[in-house]
Amino acid sequence: MLKIAITGVIGSGKSTIAKIFKDMGYDVLDADEVSRDLTKKGTSVYREIIRVFGEKILKKDGQIDRRLLAEIVFNDREKKKLLEDIIHPEVKKFFSEKAEKLEREGKEAVIFDIPLLFEAGMENLVDYVILAYADKETLYERVKKRDGITKEEFLSRLKNQIPLEEKVKKSDFVIDTRKDIKELKSDLEEILKKVL
Repeated sequence: MLKIAITGVIGSGKSTIAKIFKDMGYDVLDADEVSRDLTKKGTSVYREIIRVFGEKILKKDGQIDRRLLAEIVFNDREKKKLLEDIIHPEVKKFFSEKAEKLEREGKEAVIFDIPLLFEAGMENLVDYVILAYADKETLYERVKKRDGITKEEFLSRLKNQIPLEEKVKKSDFVIDTRKDIKELKSDLEEILKKVL
């Protein structure tokens, strides 16, 4: 079974590509969704995060305040690494198990949507990497519209990821997500023809 990862930086259009793959009938596993599930109240990952970061990161209902935690780790490399060391191995394990299950079911391909693919060292999980690409101005406009964050917050988040140019070199395919959906779908179909 073929394993393909979609990656990129904040606002680069990964979700759009993932949605096109879903609409084509492929199983898409989303790393952000998986990590949200893994950090729900009561899980072992949740308990470990509380042990490391303290109860100050909890909301009134006892769930982790993801925004607050993001603020803490985006401004401190060491804390960011601590969080990643808790979450990434668990995400990796989940993906491996899920891929094995899909392979047993006879699926021809699975798509992993992993924003921090290279940062987490997960590229060895997959056969091919597709990078969602857009220029910095487009990235900022998208993120501002979606998350309502300032330019400074955007640049700070961007700084915490491997630069896009470096990701381009490490990827097998680069898709410019400034195109319309129809063109993107046609680009993805071309890629699938090459790799399947």
